[in-house]
Amino acid sequence: MALEREIQLNQFTIRYMALLLRDVSADQIYDGQSDGVNSPGWCLGHLAVEGDHAIMHAGGERISPQEWDQYFLMNASGPWQPDRLPAKDELVQAVEAIYERLREIAGELSPEFLSAECHSDFLRPVLKTEGLWYAHMLTTHVAMHCGNIAIWRQMRGLGPLFS
Repeated sequence: MALEREIQLNQFTIRYMALLLRDVSADQIYDGQSDGVNSPGWCLGHLAVEGDHAIMHAGGERISPQEWDQYFLMNASGPWQPDRLPAKDELVQAVEAIYERLREIAGELSPEFLSAECHSDFLRPVLKTEGLWYAHMLTTHVAMHCGNIAIWRQMRGLGPLFS
């Protein structure tokens, strides 16, 4: 199976993210976004749309609403309108569904596809192949945003996950 270890690590990291969010209320999900701190809501929305773009790049169909791109892609240009953003439960469900589908797709990618040059102009200098890009999308990208949420938790005075 292609990317087998990365798929296993993604399952673990998505579960860890759920632990990071368990005591974050629906009212807190976007707290801090306007003061320069990525909120848990933005991190979830970003993971959802980037995961969807990874699915679509491999020929699959998008799961999240396309309008989310204007809020959650890196350097998104859409106006930040909290009253139009998805709720915590919708974001969590979308991320879980998207990464479940991305894991399925990643496991089916051909060796030829995985060895092709990385399509991302931004990441190609360090991730030379599509395989490395998909490995990143399944592992380090999700882990980076889990780290963001962990720091956000500390900044908001939420207790440690493990004591």
